[in-house]
Amino acid sequence: MEFLGEDAGTVIRLAASFRTMQRPCRPSPVNPLGVKGVGEAGTIGATPAIINAIVDALSPYGVKHLDMPARPEAVWKLINP
Repeated sequence: MEFLGEDAGTVIRLAASFRTMQRPCRPSPVNPLGVKGVGEAGTIGATPAIINAIVDALSPYGVKHLDMPARPEAVWKLINP
């Protein structure tokens, strides 16, 4: 089977060449540590985990779903219909 006209060996060699490419590593000038962030990638799983925890906590009240954002008023309405 062809992958964009290339065989598997070519694709593997191409991927290996990307790993060995030298990229300049410069400290960030915008903070004292010189570190660079990766955006919100590290927090992407937190939101569904929190919503699931709220739904689990409210399951004795028959709650099976909660739309985001989980505002106090929305939670109050779910447990006090």
